[in-house]
Amino acid sequence: MRLANDLRTHEREAAQGRFNAVDLIFGAGDKTHETAHEAVRHLMEDEFEQLKKAISRERRTGVTQPFLDHLIDSTQVLLDFYEVPRPKSRPDRLLRAG
Repeated sequence: MRLANDLRTHEREAAQGRFNAVDLIFGAGDKTHETAHEAVRHLMEDEFEQLKKAISRERRTGVTQPFLDHLIDSTQVLLDFYEVPRPKSRPDRLLRAG
């Protein structure tokens, strides 16, 4: 979520003379502002997919499954809040995560 917040607030923070993760990516090589934003979005999507895969491989017992479902749903709600484009938007996640 830190990356999602940095992506959302990058322009405002840059105007204030502050740095965030987008600046670190922006400064790497000859990336443009837009390619830095795309790189951050891609990184967040990859990390979220890895989280979902890791959770699906875990053996679940007792209350573990509802907790893991809630973790995925609440993470998706936060990504939606930060307007990180995701395939298959599911409005029902908002109800379940709350």
